[in-house]
Amino acid sequence: LSAIASRCNESRLTDFTPEIASEFLALGSRWQNVKCLQFGTDEGFGQFELPEAFSSDLDTYRLHPALLDSAISFFSSVYG
Repeated sequence: LSAIASRCNESRLTDFTPEIASEFLALGSRWQNVKCLQFGTDEGFGQFELPEAFSSDLDTYRLHPALLDSAISFFSSVYG
């Protein structure tokens, strides 16, 4: 992972709060999980972390839906 992150050094976003509401879709605080986004040439590296207030969700979900959704959305934006 560190090798990928080191190649993604063209731009870096931290303290990222996406606009996640629209006329048809509104997502809750669990989706405010983007810790860092890094971009390189034709690749990207994202770090996602569930807010502490929702840590008990991990008792139910091994792979949290909000984290998976954010990661897939990030992947689509890099490779889409």
